Amino acid sequence: SERSDSVQQWSTAHRWRPGKVQRATWDYRTLERRQASAESGQANDLGIIDRDTCGPYGWQDNARGQRRAQQHLDALRVRAQTIEGAGQWRTLAPGARFGLSQHPQVSQDAQFLCLSVQHQARNNLDADVFDALDGPRVCSSA
Repeated sequence: SERSDSVQQWSTAHRWRPGKVQRATWDYRTLERRQASAESGQANDLGIIDRDTCGPYGWQDNARGQRRAQQHLDALRVRAQTIEGAGQWRTLAPGARFGLSQHPQVSQDAQFLCLSVQHQARNNLDADVFDALDGPRVCSSA
């Protein structure tokens, strides 16, 4: 049992992700198709492109379309850079920001955001306690 809340296991989850996002929309007012895209710019990109047409009038101008494409690429990047950990940190909750100390591969000033928490609990009572609870009971009538 740990004396203080801590993380004992820390592993990076490796997932495939597209290196480029292409979005399109149809502007029914001007009768033209608008396109927007964003690229990761990383050398280890696999050449995978995420293409989608979001429907009519998805954005008003090119700047908003580019921003939406970049947001989609950023969301995919977050999923690819997820880290999974385990430990005895009772107060950790989604939305909490934290840093790590004493980790050989993480810098002292690195900050992380908790996206989800899954609790697993077990009691520390002996089986004898449960046997005593299930044993004969003495009842007195008043």
